[in-house]
Amino acid sequence: MKALSNKEAGLSLVEVILALAIGTMLLASIFESVRQIDDGFIWTTWRLEAYQFLAQELKSLHHEHDFSMIVNVPQYIQHGVVVDPTVCVTQSCLKYTEQIVSDTSCGQKRISSAAFKLRPNDNERFFRVSNYELDGDDLIKRGGDCSWLYQSSFGIPTMDVSSLGSSVDSLGIDVFATKVIVVGSSSPQLRVYELAESTPNTYELKMSTLGDGRRINAVDVIQHEPSGRLFAYVVFHDRINQLGVFELFADNREPVLLTTRTLDGAIAGGSFPQGWRLVVYGERLFVLTRETAGTELHIFSLADPAAPTEVIAGRTELSRTVNDMDVLGITQDGEYKEYLFLVASAALKEFAIFDVTSGVPTEILAVNLPGTSNVESLYLTTNNIYLGRQSVSSGPELYQFALSDLLAGSTTPKATYEVGAGVSNIAGVGGELVVTTSRSPSDIDRYTTDALLWQTNNARLSRTSYPGLLPYASDRTDTGVVLLQRTGGDESIINIHTP
Repeated sequence: MKALSNKEAGLSLVEVILALAIGTMLLASIFESVRQIDDGFIWTTWRLEAYQFLAQELKSLHHEHDFSMIVNVPQYIQHGVVVDPTVCVTQSCLKYTEQIVSDTSCGQKRISSAAFKLRPNDNERFFRVSNYELDGDDLIKRGGDCSWLYQSSFGIPTMDVSSLGSSVDSLGIDVFATKVIVVGSSSPQLRVYELAESTPNTYELKMSTLGDGRRINAVDVIQHEPSGRLFAYVVFHDRINQLGVFELFADNREPVLLTTRTLDGAIAGGSFPQGWRLVVYGERLFVLTRETAGTELHIFSLADPAAPTEVIAGRTELSRTVNDMDVLGITQDGEYKEYLFLVASAALKEFAIFDVTSGVPTEILAVNLPGTSNVESLYLTTNNIYLGRQSVSSGPELYQFALSDLLAGSTTPKATYEVGAGVSNIAGVGGELVVTTSRSPSDIDRYTTDALLWQTNNARLSRTSYPGLLPYASDRTDTGVVLLQRTGGDESIINIHTP
């Protein structure tokens, strides 16, 4: 047998151990690669299922036309089926939740979130889908007069000013579809402004009418959906013929007064039978006087929008002066209801909700807030209602309620906030409130709608002074808030907007 030379000797122990180590690392690397491929495949599968579920959920919401519905309690999904949370302790599940981050009565931003684990002991993975929704039914009921902001932040506001001239008694203002502002006064009686093309964010006078010289206390502009005609409903500071209907932009003429109506339930010889507030919702017009002899609340049918007809059964004695109001249609458990929300100068009923579905108002809730300060303003969204009071000594002026709680009979607020001055007006912009206060000079405060920040006294975002703001004359647009300002003998439109 031929002897082995040193070059042909076998592997040493060190070489064997080194080879085993390299082999082990290679095997581990291969295993980890396979595991990552497996994880990637599983993650992709779950992600696809999550996206499919979110898409199906949003599609389902749209199909049901239940604009206000959200998933309040987290749902645990496994292979497209809702399962008990205990299943997810040992198995992989998808956790689905929703949140409305900004809303008005007719628009909202909904964030749908999904979280899941590849294995029970793995870290949770997240993703979110934002969906901007417009409640078309509510938009039509408000005659197209619905402005809301997709974004959830107002940003640093910019102010643009448009002069109105020397009329010093403008009390009614309405912003229609962002671009048209209608100002009611006495001389001229009605003025229509449009966004200027040459100077962005400022308004220019398009037309006006002298009318009969009676002062207008409130204006609501709507576009009649079937015909496309634009109507301005107004209430006059008069004891008879308190309601008027103007048509705007008819053949490019000045506003035309089509008809007037007397609030027959309000006794003309009473203390305050003059028209005071009004709001249009669907085919009905809600009109108020201040507290007076007879009835303060009147409802008109708008089956013919140019010729309102009073619903006699809708006349209601409130025995208080209502300072602000709004109407909202809500579907609950498959049943559609319309509610009228009122805030008032009153000792016992500063805030009340009426069911007006049938046309005969029925009070279903009345709230007496602590202290004696009156409530002067309200702002209504899909899910919440905000109230502003006169100045309160050592107490809050801003209140936030969940709509679902109120309709269930609970009068406990979600949160309150001490402003330090009376709140004369509230307008919503995205996830923020723009509040006009009673300070002198008048202040504009910005607050987040986040109830948790209210509770920790961190809700106010900014405060800016604007001398001469009219307390009851403001409205919101898509990008900000429009107010009327009076300095000396002149009036101006202030457009506070997102840059």
